[in-house]
Amino acid sequence: MELNIKIVEDDTNDLNALLSLLNSYHMPYEKKIISYQNALSILSANSPTDIYFLDFELPDKNGLETAKILQKNNPDSIIIFVSQKDDIVFDVQVVHTFYFIRKSNLKIDFARAMIKLKPILQDRKQVYCHKNKNQVIKIPINNIVYFEVFKNYVELHLNDGQK
Repeated sequence: MELNIKIVEDDTNDLNALLSLLNSYHMPYEKKIISYQNALSILSANSPTDIYFLDFELPDKNGLETAKILQKNNPDSIIIFVSQKDDIVFDVQVVHTFYFIRKSNLKIDFARAMIKLKPILQDRKQVYCHKNKNQVIKIPINNIVYFEVFKNYVELHLNDGQK
């Protein structure tokens, strides 16, 4: 399974620093990292994302408004704000913010965010193995809504509506 990470950062130096930290950090998944320099680009690229790293101050739309839209489109995604403005830490709690990284303390805050993120990523790694005729299907645990049992048959209901 691949971990989809998207970064929205308009400052090249800050983007490179964050990319360096992400690429050097070991995660239980392969990482696919895509970066954007403005909010409109990421909003038009509406694709499933596991983790967003959002700058608060963007040239076209602020990070908070962007986060609201992203969270509406991807409610299971994790949003981590990255900002120079330390005083907005409480403002970003309007959306379900996982962590707030201060650019002035990037390495330490990043490490703390990754420590907090580790058990969540481990949970996403768990799969349910279902034998169906001659094949074994692996389904991530967090995709299963419920099991329905009728006599000798088990039907899985997934969060995307599939059975």
